[in-house]
Amino acid sequence: MPPELNKVRQEIDYYLKAFKSILGSKKFKSVYNDLSQSKEYILTRVPKGYEPSNPAAEYLKLKSFVALTNLKDSDLESEDLVNKTIKAFEALQPLIEFVNEAHVKLLGFNATGMTVRQAQPESIEIHELLDEVYRT
Repeated sequence: MPPELNKVRQEIDYYLKAFKSILGSKKFKSVYNDLSQSKEYILTRVPKGYEPSNPAAEYLKLKSFVALTNLKDSDLESEDLVNKTIKAFEALQPLIEFVNEAHVKLLGFNATGMTVRQAQPESIEIHELLDEVYRT
């Protein structure tokens, strides 16, 4: 398995309560209900190094962390599409941050340890736009 996936699993194992609170939040549940349980995303056994009785076993078996929501054709033409899209991203943001934090612990943002904003000031406009979206 890729070291990045192993690190995410380690973080889930260490911080299961926080991970479950993300997936159990009202925002996440209202949009996605749960992570996808499709067979293509799940190992048949817990990964090497973990006991089958581990309380986090169901999440440790995940090969990908996929959250899906359904849209009707009418949603795509709806005036509310932008609001629904923003709501979906806001609900997903804590999960993205959890996974990204695991990657940061493994890889760091860069060799100097700077944040993305510090290391890539040219991308500050994108970060400001995302900040604005998440504030609304």
